[in-house]
Amino acid sequence: MRAGWNRLWRWTAWGGIGLSLYAGWLTVDDVRDRASSERDIGTACDRLVSGAAVMDLQGGMVRAEAGDQDRLDARQLPASCTVYKVPGPGRTTSLFTLMVQSSDTYAPLNRIGDDSRLEPFYTMTGGDGSQKADVTAVADRRPESPPLGDGTLGWYDNGYTTVRAECGPGSRATAPRLLHVSARADYEDVSAADRQRLARIAHSATEVLTARIGCRTRLPALPDEQLPPVPSALRPGRAVGGSCRWFARHIERQGQGRLPDRALAVPVRDTNPIESCLLAVSPDQVGLP
Repeated sequence: MRAGWNRLWRWTAWGGIGLSLYAGWLTVDDVRDRASSERDIGTACDRLVSGAAVMDLQGGMVRAEAGDQDRLDARQLPASCTVYKVPGPGRTTSLFTLMVQSSDTYAPLNRIGDDSRLEPFYTMTGGDGSQKADVTAVADRRPESPPLGDGTLGWYDNGYTTVRAECGPGSRATAPRLLHVSARADYEDVSAADRQRLARIAHSATEVLTARIGCRTRLPALPDEQLPPVPSALRPGRAVGGSCRWFARHIERQGQGRLPDRALAVPVRDTNPIESCLLAVSPDQVGLP
């Protein structure tokens, strides 16, 4: 009987050792996969970003891969690179995009024109395509993104950060006058921690790029405080502040009347070059005589 128990304990011990070795092999394999993924990301994004920083998004991952058709070359701007998360064999999900734009003037790199994609409200829902019951309750597109810090560094939203760099005196002759470097999360429900990571990635990429192309600039540091989430729900026009405070004061002095009764503002900074205020009318206000 004792011999049987001894034999059982020996097999159990050997089994435990085998499982430990297998787990160790998996750990080494995961480390190799992550290191290979980090190198692939760095190459695809022309060494402007840290592959490790990108792979720390969404709580971290073991495997990721860069898109074959979307690789960045800093010598030919505009350019971008795209990275996909690999949750399992043969499966990929969207993860991250780095975009670099340049201009030979100091004019803002904004799209202007009659473009339906710039509309602040969509009349149809994104799910079943039915008509929205209250179109202006929540903005599908904000009038502008909140400033990053005091506004001179750039701007951000819940899913991306854009850093702005002006190439001043002493820059190389081939350097553009203006650069916009954007780090974007390509997934829903971006966490507060990932907003901070995107800001650091965009800032670091801008530092690397400006040094490489001979762009003489002074980038402000990132804000010390955590970037707050960006709201998209409109507030009553009487209670709004920020870039819409003037409208709230106007209503207080002149009365509501048939003026818009909803507003969406952005924080106001002393050096922010743009201050937009989105005004809208609620269904109840539409029905007023």
